[in-house]
Amino acid sequence: MEHIKTAILFPTYNAAATLGLLLDSIKKQIVQPDYIVAIDCSSTDRTVDILKAYNITYYVIQTSAFNHGTTRKYATSLVVADIYVFVSQDVQLVNEFALGNLLKAFIDDKVGCAYGRQLPNKDADILAKHLRFFVYPETSAIRDYEDRKHLGIKVCANSDNFSAYKKKALLDVGGIPENVILAEDMYVAAKMLMQGWKVGYQADAMVYHSHNYTLSQEFKRY
Repeated sequence: MEHIKTAILFPTYNAAATLGLLLDSIKKQIVQPDYIVAIDCSSTDRTVDILKAYNITYYVIQTSAFNHGTTRKYATSLVVADIYVFVSQDVQLVNEFALGNLLKAFIDDKVGCAYGRQLPNKDADILAKHLRFFVYPETSAIRDYEDRKHLGIKVCANSDNFSAYKKKALLDVGGIPENVILAEDMYVAAKMLMQGWKVGYQADAMVYHSHNYTLSQEFKRY
């Protein structure tokens, strides 16, 4: 059986406080990626030193050049892989099965992208916990374009905090969009659905990730 090459990609900026937790959790995975690549946005703390210590391939860009869409699209151009997995610098994979469970979504050849479940951090407040449990249910699902009729905008739910994209499907929709300040993940999912691809949600592919935003901050974000 042909080996499917997987790359884990992530942007970093002053990530010293959390980066070690992320990299340790990646190294514990039973299914190991073929590549790990970081795009550092000219960090001024120990981020680059930590990347070097873990022997992670990294590229440096100017802080002003960072853009959620452009930077991630740039990352996909740096390595040849069949599946690109995106994480953020402040997540931690919950157990050694997280990556393998996320990739299981692609057993269905029509799945173009898939994302995992986010659990609140130990210091999460009530609002942060509620949002995680509301947005990321315990049951996995595969969605197609027809599901928009009863799910509405939720049909293209996605999250680059822990998500994977099939290269073939990305190319089919023109790749990750540039100059998108946020929700580039949902944009790609929507485009894939419109092109006949499916979107997977893997509830057993879990990461710790949450922010203690106020209600006002959450409202402005959405």
